[in-house]
Amino acid sequence: MRGSGRERLPLIDAMRTIAAAAVVFYHAENLFCTNGLFRRGYLFVDLFFLISGFVLTLSIEKNGRMSIDGLTFFKVRFRRFLPMTAIGLVNGALLMGGASPVSMTIANIALGLVMVPNLFSGGDIFPLNSVQWSLMQELLANIAHGFVLKRMNDRQLAQLAGVLALLLIVSIAVLGENTGGPGVNNWWQGLPRGGFSYVAGMLLARRRLIAPPGPVVSWQLSLLAPVVIIVLINQFPTANWRGPVRVIGDIVTCLVLFPWCLWVASSAPVPARVGIWLRRAGRLSFPIYAVHLPIIRVLAPANEVMARTYPGHYAMLHALALVASFAAASVIAIIQTVWAQRARRAVGQRVPQPS
Repeated sequence: MRGSGRERLPLIDAMRTIAAAAVVFYHAENLFCTNGLFRRGYLFVDLFFLISGFVLTLSIEKNGRMSIDGLTFFKVRFRRFLPMTAIGLVNGALLMGGASPVSMTIANIALGLVMVPNLFSGGDIFPLNSVQWSLMQELLANIAHGFVLKRMNDRQLAQLAGVLALLLIVSIAVLGENTGGPGVNNWWQGLPRGGFSYVAGMLLARRRLIAPPGPVVSWQLSLLAPVVIIVLINQFPTANWRGPVRVIGDIVTCLVLFPWCLWVASSAPVPARVGIWLRRAGRLSFPIYAVHLPIIRVLAPANEVMARTYPGHYAMLHALALVASFAAASVIAIIQTVWAQRARRAVGQRVPQPS
C-alpha cells in the first residue's frame, strides 16, 4: 500500500491479508460446524472497510484536496474490483451453479459483474459468491468519497461517523452480532457497517497526514493485534451466542479496538527486508477473499457424510477446503503479479527515454 508521497506502509498490506485469511477460517468453521478460534472472524470484514478508507485517503487526498475527480475515482475502483469479482463469480458458478437453473446462474453472473445485488434470491444478495456484498459496499463508499465525502471537513466527517456509529450499534443490537450485509433480509445493515469503518479510516488518514503518530509497539505486535483481539473476545463464556456480551464485544471491537490497531500499525517501523515480504504477502489479500467461499461451500456438505463414513478423518475435508482456498489465491496472485510486471514493461517500452 502506498501512502502519501513516496511513503509505503507494508504493514497495512500484510494486515489486510491476515484479515482475509481470518475470514477464510471463519467461513470454514461456520460451514463445517466447528467451534474454533475464529467464530467472530466476520468482524475482520469491518477491518477491511477501515483499511480501505485509510489507504485511499492517504493516496488521493493531498494538502486537503482530492487529487482525482469523483468519476475517474469510481472508474479506477471499479476496474480494480472487476477482474477478481469476475473470477469469484465464475468460480462460484462452476462449483455451485448446478444448484440453480442455467438462466438464473447467468443472470447472477451478469448482476454480479456490475455490482448489482439480487434482492429476490431468497438468500444471499450475491448467490454465487456471498462475500461480494462487501465489495459492493466498498464501491458505494468509494462513490460517496469521490463525490461527497471529499468536500467535508474533518468536523463534518466526524459528525457523519458518529451518526453511522449509532446506526451500526442499533444494527448489531437488532441482529445480536455484527453480521449484517450479505443477506436479502439484512443487506441494508451493511450500509452503516461499511460506512462507519470507511469514514473512520478517512478520519485516521487525514489525522496522519497532518500529524503522523510516533511508534507505539513493535511491528510484530501491531500485525497480530487484530487477531489477538478476535481470539480473546471469542473466549468469553457467553460469546458464542447472541446476547449482550457478544453485542458489546462486536461494538467495542469495530468502534474502538480496530481503529486503534490500524493507527498503531500505521506508525510501527518495519525493517526494509521485512517490508518486502509484507508487501508480497499483501498481494494475496484480494484473491484469498474473492475465491475462498465457493470452494468451502462446495466441500462443506460432504462433511456430514465423511463424519459418518470415516469418523476419525472427517477433519480432512476442513483442511482440504483451507488448503484449496489458499492455493487458488496464491496461483491467482502469481498470475496477477506476472501480468502487472509485463504490462509495466510494455508501457516502459512505449515511452521514449530521455537522451
